[in-house]
Amino acid sequence: MNPPDEPRSLLRRLLKKAEHGEAQPTEQPKPPAMSESAIMKMKRSTAPIRPVSPLPDPEPVQPLMPAPRATQVIPPYAAPLTTQEVAPVPTDDPTKAEEALLRVREKTAQIAVEFADGRLNRAQFAAMYARYNEVRTVIERLISNNPNSKAWKNVARPGVTTFLRQHFQAQTLSYAVYAYDRAEPMLTQGTPEIPLETLGQILRALKVYIPAKGVPGPAGKGLDSGKWVTIVPGQLTVTLVLYSLEPSATQVTLIQDMQRDFERANRLSLERGIRQPDQLVFPHRALITK
Repeated sequence: MNPPDEPRSLLRRLLKKAEHGEAQPTEQPKPPAMSESAIMKMKRSTAPIRPVSPLPDPEPVQPLMPAPRATQVIPPYAAPLTTQEVAPVPTDDPTKAEEALLRVREKTAQIAVEFADGRLNRAQFAAMYARYNEVRTVIERLISNNPNSKAWKNVARPGVTTFLRQHFQAQTLSYAVYAYDRAEPMLTQGTPEIPLETLGQILRALKVYIPAKGVPGPAGKGLDSGKWVTIVPGQLTVTLVLYSLEPSATQVTLIQDMQRDFERANRLSLERGIRQPDQLVFPHRALITK
């Protein structure tokens, strides 16, 4: 009977077996305890994986197009118009009638300025203004009743006011030049002559007025016949002109210039008492050329 194994012999056998790869099964060490956070991570990692939902395809972006201007009326891609393709504005377009009305208003303003500047007399202003006012009223009425009517053209035809301007322009009929110290005129020209009664009244009034208040400015006197006498006094003489109508301020200014030039040109002769027309020069002769 073999003696029981001693601890040393048992240890040797175990070492020999370990050298020859025959290690005895040993008890596996227990894994360390897992923390709660690790357990939660494991649960998340062991959960079934869901497939990722595919993203929808992006919609195509429409390119931005510049908005047309508010006044643009030509359709896109239209061929440009040439001057031959542009139709002329119809002559009976109401816009043209409105333009005619605007011109009439401008004309009335113009004759007001002309009168203020002395280029028109009262008769010219009254006749021409009445004409333009009549044209304006008729055109407004015509286009109000029928905007497509052409009748306004007949009303707005040119030439009528030119006739009125000439017809009512004061015409020089005759004139007379007097010296204050003589009863007889130094020069007269034209027909009819100024009525003697009118001449006498004017000359007497000047003889009283001038010594007291000096030489007055130009004056005028209407006659019963509709004619007009313009009076332009000077230092030594006075010029009286008979017109068919009341003259414009420009016409009166012309007589003033003539009277002033007459006395300037004949100053020495007039101061010496010379009154004979053949020894004097008269700018007034230009008033009547016939």
